Amino acid sequence: MVEHKAGVYQGLGVIEREAKNLEGAISNYELSLKYYREANTKGGISLVLVNLGNCYTDKKQYEKAEKYLKEGLELALDTKSYYNIRHAYKFLTRLENLKGNYEEADSYFSLYVQNMDSIYNDKSTEALAEMQVKYETEQKELELAEEKIKTKNATIWLLILTISIFILIVLTWYIAQRKRIEKKNAEYKNLKNLERERIRIARDLHDNLGAELMMITSKIDAKAFRSQNEAEKVELDELGAISRNANTVLRETIWSIHKESITIEELLLKAEEYCQRIFADSEIKFQVKGTNLDVEISPSIALHLFRIIQETTNNAMKYANCESVVVTIASDRISIVDDGKGFDVNSIKKGYGLQNIEVRVQEMKANLKIDSLNGTSITVKF
Repeated sequence: MVEHKAGVYQGLGVIEREAKNLEGAISNYELSLKYYREANTKGGISLVLVNLGNCYTDKKQYEKAEKYLKEGLELALDTKSYYNIRHAYKFLTRLENLKGNYEEADSYFSLYVQNMDSIYNDKSTEALAEMQVKYETEQKELELAEEKIKTKNATIWLLILTISIFILIVLTWYIAQRKRIEKKNAEYKNLKNLERERIRIARDLHDNLGAELMMITSKIDAKAFRSQNEAEKVELDELGAISRNANTVLRETIWSIHKESITIEELLLKAEEYCQRIFADSEIKFQVKGTNLDVEISPSIALHLFRIIQETTNNAMKYANCESVVVTIASDRISIVDDGKGFDVNSIKKGYGLQNIEVRVQEMKANLKIDSLNGTSITVKF
């Protein structure tokens, strides 16, 4: 009962913060924190502390913000809650950037990225271990089969001509088994090589290109901060924003290529994180929901769907003049619906964004449906 109350106030705090009512958000978060402490739910305590720190960052009360964020991070590290750890580092990065401590911000961002990598490495190691167990089990079964074949062959040679047909059958089966073993070995080696190459590419992108982009962004931000020329400062701020966006796109690509499969839930969380980022400074309300969350899809399909969600939600924010956007993700389709002014699908000139969506749909061998009579509804069946 106490945890239920804590969860309700936590949800109310999120709603109030999205409505820009920081005092209301802080009040609800503090009540949530009180009940989580009564229930001694460390994960909930950690999450609420980080949310409180983010609210005080919005209010520019940086000292309080830092206190709550670091306390939340300490609890998240203690409970090994990767979700809370990642969010604490993310918001500490934001706080230090706002304070002008760019080196400190870079340190927190590196820890944020390392935490994302650690989540992946844990899952990757577990998947490889399971694959190894399956391979070794099949190998032992095949070795036992070979021993049986040898025994049968010895018996057959004693009988010689009387069971010659049986010998031919067994030999044929033996050859087939050997080919099966070789095929399994080749498949396993290919899987290992593919996994190793995928990890290498993701790591190279992160360690080299990602690091370079972060360095460029930091230097631009530092130079903008020191600049006394207002025009130069504006230009540097724009370059910094472009660099940060490029780094975000890179992270999204790494997210997809370093996995063998991606669940609907993972895609949903990624879409929700993107919507939170682009609608943060607008009055548009958004909702991201899904079904069949445990269903797995290929990384290439997941990336196509995520890019389509990016394009459509971004268009809704810029052009639809809407009040709300709803993104729905299922195991066989996605839909993005807004209550904006809509457009004439037949007469509108297709820009690069819409053409890009059509190309992605074709590559997935999927179906695209656009309805824009009352608001805009875009559905992709894959």
